[in-house]
Amino acid sequence: PIYGAILDGTPLSQIEIEKPSVLVIGNEGHGISEWVASLLSHSITIPNRGGTCESLNAAVATAVIMNEFFR
Repeated sequence: PIYGAILDGTPLSQIEIEKPSVLVIGNEGHGISEWVASLLSHSITIPNRGGTCESLNAAVATAVIMNEFFR
């Protein structure tokens, strides 16, 4: 499976991560390109519980998501 981090994806807490898998992270300004997004089997997101954050730095987002992948 190919997971991609996008703003309107399924929250990490609601998915069962299949292994082995691939994680795609876009850059902070433009996200994942449409072409790459078309290849994703799962669109995921980090829940924004407080509603005050537009997005995370790509490195921070990757660390949070990888923590879930290896949980």
